[in-house]
Amino acid sequence: MRDGGHRGSPWALGIALVVGLALILAACSNDMVAPGRTLTTVSGRPGTRSSRPPTTTTSVASDSCPTVQRVPQQVAGSTGWVPIGRLVSGCSALYVTHVGAVSIVWMDPRLLSFTLYSGSLIPGGGPYIHTAPVSEVDALNLVAAFNSGFKDGDSHGGYFADGRAEIPLVDGIASAVIHADGKMQIGTWGSEVSMTPDVVSVRQNMTLLIDNGVINPATSSEPYSSWGITWPGGATTNRSALGVTAEGAELFAGGVGLTVPQITQTIASAGAVRAMELDENDIYPNFTFFTAASGTPASALNGTEVVPGFSGSERYFAASWNRDFFAAFARPPAPHAQHK
Repeated sequence: MRDGGHRGSPWALGIALVVGLALILAACSNDMVAPGRTLTTVSGRPGTRSSRPPTTTTSVASDSCPTVQRVPQQVAGSTGWVPIGRLVSGCSALYVTHVGAVSIVWMDPRLLSFTLYSGSLIPGGGPYIHTAPVSEVDALNLVAAFNSGFKDGDSHGGYFADGRAEIPLVDGIASAVIHADGKMQIGTWGSEVSMTPDVVSVRQNMTLLIDNGVINPATSSEPYSSWGITWPGGATTNRSALGVTAEGAELFAGGVGLTVPQITQTIASAGAVRAMELDENDIYPNFTFFTAASGTPASALNGTEVVPGFSGSERYFAASWNRDFFAAFARPPAPHAQHK
C-alpha cells in the first residue's frame, strides 16, 4: 500500500544518518581550538577563524587600544610605519619609519609620559629629582629614551626643572615643555607656551624649525652654522629633531649626514606642525627603544638604537653621561612583553 511518497530502505536511511553526522562533526571541528590557543583573524586579532594565515600590519593588533592617534600619517617615499618596543597596556606606543637617510619615530601621548633627565654636566647645578642614570625601579616602565638639545650657551635658551630655572628661560626660543601629567608641548616660549603651575620642566634649544605647519624659511638659507656648529664643518652632520602633530603625538627624527633643510622637511612630511632642533654631531643624537620582558627593567642589554649609524643606549644607564635627555615611560599599567 502506497502512502503517496517514496519510502527508502532502512539500510539507505542508516547511510544518510552516518554521512550527516560526519558532516556535522567536521564542521564543529573546524571551530575547535587547542588548549592555550586563540582563534585568529587575518589581522591577527582574537576573534573568528580565517582560512588565511595571520598577517602583520602597521596598526595596533588590539581593539582595546585607543582609536584616536593610533595610525601615524603616511609619509611619501617611506618604508612604512612599523611598531617597535614594549607594549603599553597591550598596545604599541612607538612606530618607526625611514625616509631616505632620515628615521622618524612616532610616539603615542595616550600611552606614554615624558620626563627630562639631567646629565652629569648639563645643565649643571643640581641635584635633580631625575638625573642620569635611570634607576632600575624607573627602568621597569621605561619604553624609550632620546637626546635633548645643545649644551648651555650653544642652545641660546634655558633649562627649568624641580621648580627652578638653572639656566634662565628666554622668550622666543623653541621649548619642549613637560607638564605634571607627563604630557609634552612644543612651542615658542612666551607666546605658544609659557610657565603655568603644572609645568615641571622646560628644555629650550634654538628657534622653531616648524611653526603652525610652516617651515621656518631660515632653515633653507645660509649660513647653516646659525643652526649649530657642525663637526668637522660643513652643512651635513648627525642631526636630530623633535616635533608634535596636530593630534598631539610626538615625533623624533634623526639621521647621519643630514642638512638642516633635509631633517626639517622630512619631519614636516610626517605631520609635524611644530618642531625644534635637538642635539647634533658625532655621538650626541640617539633614540633607543627597549624590549625588556614584562616585569624586568629596561637596560642597555635590551635597548636598540633606531637610527642606523647612531651610538647605543649605554648612556642612559651611566652616571658619567654628561648630556641631559628625555625618557618616555609607560602610563599605568606597566608595559607588557615586546611587540612581536
